[in-house]
Amino acid sequence: MKRINGLQFLRLIAFLCIFFSHAMRELSILGAAGVSVFIILSGFLMTYNYYDREITVNPFKFAVRKIKLLYQKIMNRNANR
Repeated sequence: MKRINGLQFLRLIAFLCIFFSHAMRELSILGAAGVSVFIILSGFLMTYNYYDREITVNPFKFAVRKIKLLYQKIMNRNANR
């Protein structure tokens, strides 16, 4: 896996902005900016690292399986309340 340390560091800063925004409830602007930066950098880094790989899984089946797992977790969480 190729690493771009500068971008990984920016992702860490974005994560910390999000974390402290949740912890202190006063830094909501930083938290929102942190979410945007984190998602953009994560998407770029995933594309950068996995662009050349051959797709071996049917994307539709993969998405359906992930949605089923998420649905089950949500339903289990709601049942335990």
